[in-house]
Amino acid sequence: MFQALLNKSKELLRHSGAKIVAFGIRRQLRAFEAATLDPQQAQESLLRRILSRHASTDFGRDHGFASIRTVADYRRQLPVSPYEYHEPYLARVLKGEWRALLSEPYVEMFALTSGTTAARKAIPVTAQYLSDYRRGWQIWGLKVYRDHPQVKLRPIMQMSGDWEECHSESGRPCGSVTGLTAKMQRRLVKKTLLCAGRSRQSERFRGQVLFGPTPQRSPVGRYDHRGQSQHAHQLGSRRRSRKRNADS
Repeated sequence: MFQALLNKSKELLRHSGAKIVAFGIRRQLRAFEAATLDPQQAQESLLRRILSRHASTDFGRDHGFASIRTVADYRRQLPVSPYEYHEPYLARVLKGEWRALLSEPYVEMFALTSGTTAARKAIPVTAQYLSDYRRGWQIWGLKVYRDHPQVKLRPIMQMSGDWEECHSESGRPCGSVTGLTAKMQRRLVKKTLLCAGRSRQSERFRGQVLFGPTPQRSPVGRYDHRGQSQHAHQLGSRRRSRKRNADS
């Protein structure tokens, strides 16, 4: 009897907590839906905010962010370019020189690409990045709950990667951003997960420094000039080979 009452109380608390959390997200959803009525204005407003925020960075000064007034100005001063064009700035950020590319004073981690077609690329994850990332998922999740009420408070199966596979030269973790967001989730959200939110960390990469200034030895092989171990490169080659065999 007591256990049944306890379980009922926990369920009511979870339900109340979910309503409180959803209240703020509903406002974000309404703002998002309003923005879809005039996407051009919404995108141009966002572009102006980004340019203003990063105008004082080295990248912003080199590309005249402060003088950009129109989309045409932006396209002229910063044409479409590959990752390699930004790599010198990112290399400095990896060393801890945040102002080379970012206006924020701190980098939480570096998200790594899979490295399937080339060396793994590092994407700086800042507080603003995390805020935008979460807001997108929260809006999507609330709309799912609104359109499919039968799934409310049902167990959630979450899959995330290791956010600390290795470290940058500045000591910041490098890995999967999903691992960091899972670690930072509210306790209320964690209680709805189907299993405990644990990420199996890659012990073979523990303590490794990725994208260092000089080639160095690692537990999994020798780094090439891009900072990727030969072992990781071989794994990527094997995946591509298996995919080609499957397609044929």
